[in-house]
Amino acid sequence: ADLVIQMLETDYARILRAIYAFGRGASRYPLAAFRTPSG
Repeated sequence: ADLVIQMLETDYARILRAIYAFGRGASRYPLAAFRTPSG
């Protein structure tokens, strides 16, 4: 169960970072939200 929770938290944090990066640099870096390192 802990592993599932950890994976969910990781995905959630990645989504938040993607939204944050997209919101900040969408005008200059349209693909910035999709260039987050996996893992």
